[in-house]
Parts: sequence; structure tokens; C-alpha cells
Amino acid sequence: MFKRVLSLLALTSLLLFFLSCLLSCKPRHFVRPGGEFDLGEVRHLLFAKQYLIDKSMLVHRDKTGWRVLSGRCTYDGCDLTYQEDTMMCSCCYSEFKHTGEVIKGPAAHPLPWYEIRYKDNHLYANSGKTVNPNYRFTTDEIEKRLTELREQIGAEGVPEGIEIPEVLLGKDIDDLNTEDDDLEPLPDENLSNMTDTIHSSSDD
Repeated sequence: MFKRVLSLLALTSLLLFFLSCLLSCKPRHFVRPGGEFDLGEVRHLLFAKQYLIDKSMLVHRDKTGWRVLSGRCTYDGCDLTYQEDTMMCSCCYSEFKHTGEVIKGPAAHPLPWYEIRYKDNHLYANSGKTVNPNYRFTTDEIEKRLTELREQIGAEGVPEGIEIPEVLLGKDIDDLNTEDDDLEPLPDENLSNMTDTIHSSSDD
């Protein structure tokens, strides 16, 4: 009887050991807490790709609308460092594509895309509501404003040093989310001039 009890205890200990090993070997998966983030005014989010450091989010725009990608590592939750072709975690050295796929671990889960809403000329991302990569967001009001911008650019031309995404010029392009379509950062003074012009047009 005593030997049987010892055997059961040994078997139980062995099972618990294997269970703990399985749990510890399970890939870590950081999930960003739910919350709403103000991405800024639409007039500041007109480029094909923009990384918002203070929000840790990568905003994409193409001819069908916006989508926003988390900029936090899915392994340990650290903010990612934006690079030309990738985003890298300085904590665990995981690497991700600009479209969220894992390039190098230890992260095992892709970066999530978040739902977007529009209010008072601002875009907001909700980290508590994930969407699939095919999701795009826009509204009739936004498209009307962008149409006005296209017309203004066509009538007045583009100031020297300003680069406008091709989609806003009304050109038919297949994909703005490729590296070839990335835009160079604008000088602060030129960006200010452009956005002030857009703002005054939308207020008319």
C-alpha cells in the first residue's frame, strides 16, 4: 500500500513537471491593452506610410482608405523601432515587416491591425478591436475633402519641395504600400505651409 502511494506521488510529480515544461515552452504573446488613440487630423495623414512614434502605430493609406498597424512587439510589448524596410524590437530583437508579418523571432505572432473611426476631422484607432489586413477605412466626408484637395493641386500646382501621394493627384496606381512608394519626410516649414493650405480650403 505504501509503495502504491509513493508510485502515485511520483507519477503525479512527473506529470506536473511535464505540464510546467509545456506551459513554459508556449510562445509568449503580448496583447496591447484596449484603448482609443487619436492619430491626428486627416490633413496630416495623407502619406502612403507614416510611423507615429508617440502612438507606436504605423498608418498606411492607399487609394481605398486607411489602415493602422500596431507598433508594439507581440513578444514582450516593447515599442518597435521603425526602419526603412522593417520594424525591430530593441528588447528581444524580433523583426517585423511593415505589413505586420514576423521576419525574425522570438516573436511568433504578427502585429495586429486596428479598427479606425472618424470624428471632427480626426482619425482614431481602437487597440481593443482588431481587424484583418484587408480592412480599409474612409468616409464620404473625407473623400469629399480629398477631392477638393486634388482640384486645388490641379489648379494651383504643388509648391516646390512638396511631395504629394500619387493617390491624391487622382492617378491610378496598383499599390501604394510598396517600398518604392514611400515618401521622403517633408521639411517642417514646407509641411506647415501645405497643411495650412489644405486647412483653409476645407474651411471654405
